Amino acid sequence: PIQPTLAIAWKALTLARQFAALDAGNSRSDLPPVFAHLPDSEELLVRIEHLSGIMFSFVHISGAMEGVATSPSPNSEVSLETVVVQVQLSLGKLEHWLSIHSTRISEASDVLTARLGTSSIINGFAFSLEDPLPSSPSDCQCRLQSARHFEQSVKLLPKHLQRGSNLLHTMMIDLGVALAEAVASVVRNIRLGPTLDSAECRSSLESLVNADDLLFRVEGIVEAAGHKAMCALVQADRGQLRSLAADLLVSRALLWIDGSAEAGLSESENSLLQELLEADEDAEDAEDERSELDGTPSETPVFRYVGRLGDQAMALAFAAQKGVDAVVEHEVVSVISLMASGALQAAAARFWAWPPAGLPAPDARRAVISMLTQSLDLLPPGNHFSAPCITALAPNMCAHAHLMQAELQADIVAPDKPQHKQQRIVWHLDKACSALHGNTAEVVSACPSSLLLVHIHITRARLFLCSGVGAGGKKHAEQAVEELISGCRELRRACGQDGGSRAVDAPSPAWAEAGEALLKHLRSTLRELCAKGVSVDGAAGKDRWKVLYRATLQLTSSWHLVGIPELYDSYA
Repeated sequence: PIQPTLAIAWKALTLARQFAALDAGNSRSDLPPVFAHLPDSEELLVRIEHLSGIMFSFVHISGAMEGVATSPSPNSEVSLETVVVQVQLSLGKLEHWLSIHSTRISEASDVLTARLGTSSIINGFAFSLEDPLPSSPSDCQCRLQSARHFEQSVKLLPKHLQRGSNLLHTMMIDLGVALAEAVASVVRNIRLGPTLDSAECRSSLESLVNADDLLFRVEGIVEAAGHKAMCALVQADRGQLRSLAADLLVSRALLWIDGSAEAGLSESENSLLQELLEADEDAEDAEDERSELDGTPSETPVFRYVGRLGDQAMALAFAAQKGVDAVVEHEVVSVISLMASGALQAAAARFWAWPPAGLPAPDARRAVISMLTQSLDLLPPGNHFSAPCITALAPNMCAHAHLMQAELQADIVAPDKPQHKQQRIVWHLDKACSALHGNTAEVVSACPSSLLLVHIHITRARLFLCSGVGAGGKKHAEQAVEELISGCRELRRACGQDGGSRAVDAPSPAWAEAGEALLKHLRSTLRELCAKGVSVDGAAGKDRWKVLYRATLQLTSSWHLVGIPELYDSYA
């Protein structure tokens, strides 16, 4: 199995580190001839630390693969068990030999610790010749341990290799990538939802501040290594962290408005937010902003925090875009453009969910539409969709912007020109569908596209219901039901329930929200059909809506809508 083999490999590296450290403070003149072919102690230690960093990158993957059997190579005459036994015997002999020289190992550890110093990019880690392998580490812990070993390998490089060599450049990039992956694992655990309480918000803000500090260090590392493209990507990533912090605050504010939580931020939350904001502000500007926030009502500083975080997110994205040559690094520029477009779409969603107090709804709607239009302009052109991630994400982001504009138009009550409103909604929905159906990337994740399609079906159903006034009301109501049933089919595809069995739960809060919206609109539409006595095929058609309506009322979870299409098809 994977895990025991990895533990043996880590033990080999630990013993090799102790063996190499024996010669750290001595010259090579007194080495026995049997060791003459080995590299010097400095090179051995650099190699071992770098290998340790690479191995920690796979510890979490190995934990996830625990229990997976390893099949021997068909060309191998020796089984894996035999190799493991031989390696364990050799390591046992080396471990016994090192135990005899424990005093020298302790002295060598002190020499190396003094050489490496106490300062480190990662807080809470110190050099040790005996570094045990964690039994069940988290992904973030593995990434940080990996970065720590990469950092130590850089510090152990001989001085003549620390002056702009290609080896140093490669090792610095490895260190930066390990830290960036640690940040990704930290951010992945942050949860956004309608029930975000003060403790969860504070914990998430702490994670964002720590992640931003790590990215700031990564930015300095890759800039020193001369990698401008990676430096720009890291700078744009720091902007995304601020956008996520703004989303957290809006989630909290919406709870205050509903009366579900006590309004106001705690002292620790204010401190964390100011620390995040001041990381990219001059001292004078930060002091001025802090003085303006003091003594104001509870909602006012939160709204200003959201605005400042959104401004910084866009400023960092635009600064990153300007720092890269668009001709040489066109793929990097395209990725940063996607990030800038996403930050602007997130800002538009925040603005619409929590507009400024006293701002008329038409003005807020125009501001949101303006931001969404700009986000579409920021998307890279279609001929630059060369990288797989760009090919996968750009169509989804284009569809999302058009879908948001269609939903904004659908929310307009009693418009001056209803026909123009419907035409605009149809145009945006067609654009969104064209973007999604034109996405032919092999690596595209079906989940985001399917989620957008669910909301498109819901918006189309709302459009049919709004236009179903008068003689065509029955037909439009039936068309609305068909659209909502199509949305239920997307739920089934998302959880792989093509066979008709019900899923236990939604895969994410976004899918849960989509399921709730589907169930709400489906129940109301079916209730309207039953009340009007709409019949397509006589009594059988009338019973169809009653059976479907009764089935939706009996659902204990909105995610159980995956079984409704099968019932609908049985009456077709």
